[in-house]
Parts: sequence; structure tokens; C-alpha cells
Amino acid sequence: MSDSSDSRRLRVASRREVLEGIRAFRERVGDSGPVPAPQAVFHWTRDHQIQTLVRASDAEPDLGFLVRLLALCTLPRTDPGRRTHYVRRNGPYSLVVTAGGVDPRLPFGILPRLLLAWICTEAVRTQSRELVLGPSLAEFMRVLGVQSSDSGGRLGVRTRLREQMRRLFRASIEVIEDFGEGEHTVADRITTETHLWWSPRRTEDPVGWRSTIRLGSDFFSEIIAAPVPIDLNVLRALKRSSLGVDLYLWLTYRLFALDRPLKLTWPQLYRQFGPDPLRSGADAIKNFRAKAIRELDKIRIAWPAFDYGLPHGCLQLRPTPPRIGPAPQISTDQV
Repeated sequence: MSDSSDSRRLRVASRREVLEGIRAFRERVGDSGPVPAPQAVFHWTRDHQIQTLVRASDAEPDLGFLVRLLALCTLPRTDPGRRTHYVRRNGPYSLVVTAGGVDPRLPFGILPRLLLAWICTEAVRTQSRELVLGPSLAEFMRVLGVQSSDSGGRLGVRTRLREQMRRLFRASIEVIEDFGEGEHTVADRITTETHLWWSPRRTEDPVGWRSTIRLGSDFFSEIIAAPVPIDLNVLRALKRSSLGVDLYLWLTYRLFALDRPLKLTWPQLYRQFGPDPLRSGADAIKNFRAKAIRELDKIRIAWPAFDYGLPHGCLQLRPTPPRIGPAPQISTDQV
């Protein structure tokens, strides 16, 4: 048997083990906390999502980039309502997002995450603060990996994307690194100028003017200073879950320099990834644990080399070959 055939056989065997692990997870979820919401279980068990993850595993990596802090500190996953100020911490790092505009609202959910991955990738690729979004809304949606064929109604993807673009592009971001005896802070608008000329109704129609954004100079510098390489195929395959995307981005960054097993408690992980770090009771942590394990199982389908264990009360990360790119610098003070 050839080397390529051996490799393919091992991938198939590994995938079979993963799918067996999925079935085992469904059986053990009862003692892992509350059963996930019905729509979450539905999204996880449907065959075509697993097939999407398998295709991401088999495909050549699609190189993208993300600013380092967004691999460590996450955006809101659910609608923060009328809140205009958001803070997320991880060790010495803090991310502060402030809503802007005449009706200030914070970005949330999967769409701003896909937008930021595109922004960071284009900034690194072009080495320019001015980014061209494409000739039409439909084309830009295809680049992001989201469906552009919905009706565009109040809950349609087109409508939600335009709203999240407005929220994200008008927001300000502050990055704080606390060294104990000192700190480093960068604060900037995500964009300082936007030109969006697309037709919201005729999404396939190109327009005569370019739709562009200009990134804040300090935010742009933060992106290109030490971008984290990511596989956009995996990111798009996980797009049904903001938590799955957040865990993948964090793992991509954290596993690069891991040379020995690392145990993290579920309360530690909840403080970083939980929906409300201030509400960290036992039930909230159990519910988070069940959802996180579901997403970790999904990540392992798309990234078969990803190696982890679940010793009592912990998530254990094990040294894992990178899915893509060279290793960034890792601080030992962060989760």
C-alpha cells in the first residue's frame, strides 16, 4: 500500500473514532450537565454538518489570519441588548469594545467573527488599511462563507449581516496588557471610514462605486504586528456556533507552543468563554461544559490531529501538530 493510501486509511479510521466519540458524547451528556438546547443538538447531529467538517479536514488549508487578542478574548455571543460597553479578560489581557453610531449597539454572534477574520486576512494580505469589500453584497457573502439566497427579511442572513457590519464598523476597541508593574494599552476605532454602496434588494447587482472600509491605524498595526494563522475552511465549517469558532481560534493559538499536556479546569474555561463570566454557578458551568465538549468533538472532525482528554473536572490539552502556519509567541500567563 502506498504512503498516500496509508494516510487516507488512517484518516478514515480516525474519523470513525471521532464519530463513535460523538455517539458516546450523546450518551454521557446526561452526567455532563443539562442537555443542550434542541436547536443546538439538531445542528450538531445533522449529517451535512458532519460532512462539512469532514470536507474541511480533507481540503488543503485556506490560509487566513486573526489579530492575536481576538484569539484570546472573545466578542459577545448573544445579543447584549442596550449595553454599549463590553469587557472580556484572559490573564493579563483585556478586550474592551464600545458601541458607536447614533443608535449604539454592540456586535454579537457568528457574523462579526467571520467579518473580523476576513478583515485581518485582507489586512495581512494587502498590507493596507483600505480594504475593498467586493462588487456586490452577494459576492461578499460568498467570500465570508454565508448563504446569500435568503429573502432578506427581518431575520434573514442579508439583513443580519448588514446590521452586524454597521455595529462592528462603528465600534471602538481597546486592548490592555497588564504587566503588574505597568501596562500597555492600544485604543482605536475598528474603522475610521466606510463606503457601502451595495443594493440591499438586488444583492447580485454590481455597483459603480467600490464598497470599502478604512481600518483605524492602531488597530491595523495590531493586526499586522503578530497575526495568528488560521484555517478559514475550519472556521467556515464551524460557523453554526460562535462558541465552536471561539474555541477553534483559541486552540489554534494556544496549541502552537504546547510541548507538554496542559490541564485547565472548567471554571477557568468558563471565565474565558462562558456567556456571563460573573454568573458562574455550578449549573452554569455544567451547561457550558456540555456545550464545549460538543464543540471540541466537532473541531476534532475538522482537525483530526487535535488531541485532548477529559480527566475529572478538567480539559486536558495535549501537544498537537498545527493545522496551519508557523507558531506565534505564547505568554505563559494566559489561559
